[in-house]
Amino acid sequence: MQTDEATIFLYDDKGKEIYSLNRFNSDSDKVVYKFGGVSEDTKEIKVKFSDGTMKKVKIN
Repeated sequence: MQTDEATIFLYDDKGKEIYSLNRFNSDSDKVVYKFGGVSEDTKEIKVKFSDGTMKKVKIN
């Protein structure tokens, strides 16, 4: 399992940065990131990766 650190920047649907988050290592095969500052009615966020690409991600 890869365990190196990564930083991702999150943006809400209005383009406001939520805040950067750090990788949370888990015992499963999934990579888990923990973050806060999102209202409960937010269904989708934008993720900006360190290479500059952005992707919309649904959250639950």
